[in-house]
Amino acid sequence: MKHINFTDLRVFLAIADTGNLTRAAAQCCITPSAASVRLKHLEAEAGCELVTRLPRGLALTLAGERLAAETRKVFRQVASMTEAMSVFRGDERLVVRFAANYNAAVAFLPDDLSRFLLAHPEIRIEQKLLTSRGVAEAIALGEADIGITAHTEFYGGLAFHPYREDTLALFAAKDHPLALKGRCSFLDALEEDFVTLSNDSVMQAYMLEKAVELGRPIVPRIRVPSIGIMARYVRAGVGIGFATASTYETFFGRDLSLSLVRLEDDWARRMLRIAVPADESRLTDAARKLLSHLQEAARSPFTPVIPGALGLGGS
Repeated sequence: MKHINFTDLRVFLAIADTGNLTRAAAQCCITPSAASVRLKHLEAEAGCELVTRLPRGLALTLAGERLAAETRKVFRQVASMTEAMSVFRGDERLVVRFAANYNAAVAFLPDDLSRFLLAHPEIRIEQKLLTSRGVAEAIALGEADIGITAHTEFYGGLAFHPYREDTLALFAAKDHPLALKGRCSFLDALEEDFVTLSNDSVMQAYMLEKAVELGRPIVPRIRVPSIGIMARYVRAGVGIGFATASTYETFFGRDLSLSLVRLEDDWARRMLRIAVPADESRLTDAARKLLSHLQEAARSPFTPVIPGALGLGGS
């Protein structure tokens, strides 16, 4: 099918849905004869019959059923594309494409970006949630203007600025022996049962790898889809959970049933950095304003304003 006409496809889907040429035409605001022409044109383009004419209507052939299914996919993709591009209506220079890893997105950015957006009502931000490496890749490929990442290795074409320091940690029910101590080495914690995330969490994968390096692989008591659900099992005493200190404070800082357990290991420190193109002339004025705002925020101590709604797993 070299010459696909979207109007033909819409008429065809109406026929598939109604099984009647007259009703399909009315649905598409055209005459039955025009709908018939559209159908014939589509069949000629497809090179096969798409419907079977019945005494009281039309029925799809196997080819027609396949085309209807594929056409619905196309229109869903078109709708998704339209929604994705809607953010750019107006002045594209006032839209900042922003990428962040999970930890930054849930713990630090809601406060920092809220202040920025309130101070600059003319600017809009389109934010993507990616892994730390994914953030670096998005900036390098020009798919994002600015990002926040825990990626620490050199990445060609990028410049990095300090943002926040965070710490990998554990959390437990308030009466758990580790909660009473308040801190421990990761090796000591590996004596305990764990509740882990079932989704792709880079932060968690890093800690699981550390457990393997220490010769004590973690076999979770249960895997769950979000940190909020994880907390419910931790409260019940099923096991302990992973978190960064900032994520814990954001979600559970006022929860008296849980306690943060700090890790004494040096590797538990985690640096978040602002990533931008090395050639900062690529940044729009709006993106430069956001970069300046984030650099200023990085110089201020972080205190979560309001504990957030419970969210997903992290990277």
